[in-house]
Amino acid sequence: MPRLYGLLTDVCRVVKMDSVPEFYLRMDRTPNAYAQGESHPLITITSGLVEILSENDIRTVLAHECGHILFKHLRYQLAAKVIFAGVDSALGKMANMASLGALTALEQCIYRWQRMAEYSADRASILFTGSVADAVRVQLLLAGGLKNLPDEINIEEYVRQSKDFNDMFKPNNVDGWIANLTLISQDHPYASSRCIELNSFSQHSEFKIAAQRLKTFRCPKCGGKMRSMTMCENGHFC
Repeated sequence: MPRLYGLLTDVCRVVKMDSVPEFYLRMDRTPNAYAQGESHPLITITSGLVEILSENDIRTVLAHECGHILFKHLRYQLAAKVIFAGVDSALGKMANMASLGALTALEQCIYRWQRMAEYSADRASILFTGSVADAVRVQLLLAGGLKNLPDEINIEEYVRQSKDFNDMFKPNNVDGWIANLTLISQDHPYASSRCIELNSFSQHSEFKIAAQRLKTFRCPKCGGKMRSMTMCENGHFC
């Protein structure tokens, strides 16, 4: 499947990966993608992902998975799986009862790390696209599962509502603590939280500098290439 494989080689070239990971297509109608392995990493996407995403959107997803590889997340994810297997074993459950929840606390710390790792990999995807709108679009597609869904959504309004949603998780009152209970045993953040983090990172100078070095930085107004840190090729000040 040279067309799909070519999407990954394009991403690896832009994000400066030393080698192209092994690449697999899995027959599964649920849109998904994941990276595995340590010394010989591989990336798998599902047929459902190919059905609802354009080639550019698939590249954005692949950039996210490449981010996991570049940031060495796979090594720690493997360690997390070993810990979870130990906690779920009969011996682990007995130890958990004896330690009055210490293993459960460790388990929740690992889940939180996994959610933070997703934010980091999202930064790789936005650095590849050079545009927060494209990165958010992919999050909406994966959350809703409909190919034309982002065209019907006011992204600016979605980001505003997402900020209101995230405010619920501030643990300064009972509602905040209750909201945080919904994150127990979740290894991925909510799509709205990921969009907020993407939007926030896109406004940092670190993003602009890195995207310029990769030659991916684009104007948030028109999508044109940026001539400088503040002006695009179409004359917009950003």
